[in-house]
Amino acid sequence: MHLFKSLVDMGMARLGRGLIEVNTYYQDRPLAAPMAVLDCIAGAENLIRGRILETIEYDATQKVRSTEDLIVQQLLVGSRKYSFQLLPEELKLASKYEMKNVERYQEFGLLRTRLFKKLFEQSELIELTYRFCYEVIEPVAFHFYEEQILNHVPGKNKDELHEEVHGYWQAFGISPEYEMLENEE
Repeated sequence: MHLFKSLVDMGMARLGRGLIEVNTYYQDRPLAAPMAVLDCIAGAENLIRGRILETIEYDATQKVRSTEDLIVQQLLVGSRKYSFQLLPEELKLASKYEMKNVERYQEFGLLRTRLFKKLFEQSELIELTYRFCYEVIEPVAFHFYEEQILNHVPGKNKDELHEEVHGYWQAFGISPEYEMLENEE
């Protein structure tokens, strides 16, 4: 399996886990929504880094011998050049794809540190997570791979979750530009 494919798969899995966490918030699980934020940020990073790597055609078994090899190493270790905040621009440079709602992407990324400095209402974190997943990241995944986060949620009845997701979309006024694909199980 190619390195980029592993990153994309890990990213989608983390996003799926984030979606299940944000949907299972109960009074006895007060950390579910903050954990969803962290998982969705990590998942988005993996997905975007994987897409950038895919454009480079890199052989991970070889040593650094070129500028492209150096770029790959920087992507994998998370150098400052390829930090979360700069990934939308790097994605655009690598693939000519311009991410929608970059401002929302940037704001959500800042939650990583704000979670430890400010107390958020669970409902606020749930809405921010849904907006990040469905207005920012899923369009990227769908554009490049026809992938949807819902198909990467572990261990939950997908039909039931599908209804919950639509309920949140209605509550938050989220309107994806595409229809949900049938479950791919």
